[in-house]
Amino acid sequence: MYTPQVFAIGEVQECIRLVRSESFGILCSPVGGRPFATHLPMLLSEDGTTLMGHIATANPQWRELDGAEVLAIFQGPHSYISPAWYEEPVDAPTWNYIAVHVYGNCRIVADEGELHAILGETLRFYEPESPLLADERLLRGMAARATGFVIAVSSIEGKAKGSQNKTIATRRSVIEHLRQSPDYQASATADWMERLLSQDDQNG
Repeated sequence: MYTPQVFAIGEVQECIRLVRSESFGILCSPVGGRPFATHLPMLLSEDGTTLMGHIATANPQWRELDGAEVLAIFQGPHSYISPAWYEEPVDAPTWNYIAVHVYGNCRIVADEGELHAILGETLRFYEPESPLLADERLLRGMAARATGFVIAVSSIEGKAKGSQNKTIATRRSVIEHLRQSPDYQASATADWMERLLSQDDQNG
């Protein structure tokens, strides 16, 4: 991912937090010699070393996943930024966004017990009190149509593009304009920009 230093997320734990909160990602790998991507939920371990999930067995991507180096992409808030909001000479329009890329080697889960554990952990992550967790018939039905995978994470890189290359006045102006938008993504982007601004203030 192209990441100028000013936009790099320096703390790996910050990347991990974003992936765990924005866990519906895109799994990218070659299929038949061409780029292929599947949108699906994936769970990153708290220490950031393992990413796991399951894919429909009808999806051809899993057949070439075992032993493959893969990329998983996770997107946070994002929004269009107008140069009309700047408190400085007019610049070009841009887009502010948060994204994390996770790289690693993938292993297809062959053990039925491990697949059931992945399915159960996924349910528990999204529905901690769900009665579905005790429904063995449901889990067996899910397992019959799913292929589990585990990715040994080799690297994580994050980018938070929040107008850090602009003046403080411009950053505050952009935040103010984003908060006026009815788009929930704009509001969430403003929240991230506030955090980045606060961190910069603390760091002097």
